[in-house]
Amino acid sequence: MALPFVVSLAKRYWTVLTPERTDGTGRLAAHLDAAFNAFGSTILSPREGEIVHMILRGHSSKAIARAFDNSPETIKVHRRRVYTKLQIASQGELLSLFLSALSAAPPSSTKDPLVHFNIAQE
Repeated sequence: MALPFVVSLAKRYWTVLTPERTDGTGRLAAHLDAAFNAFGSTILSPREGEIVHMILRGHSSKAIARAFDNSPETIKVHRRRVYTKLQIASQGELLSLFLSALSAAPPSSTKDPLVHFNIAQE
């Protein structure tokens, strides 16, 4: 739920952090995009990764189910599997894990940010 807020803050300060770029495509934007796209890729299935991306964007299980033409129960099963694999218990913990992994990842990395934790399996 906080991802839109974090992204908004990041966009606001991109020009401060990357003065040579003012169109939102600077180093910070590239780092955020790469980390977001790779997050969980070392341990989650492609579908689970898609679901995590939607959760981090603030979508509910019902909204995710509609987007994937699944039942909300199926999405809940995916969420439980994701939470088990990531050793977390809630959407809030997922966001916290993403932010912690993001801050630990080197800016030039295109790898899953979770490789900096004991969770990821390269």
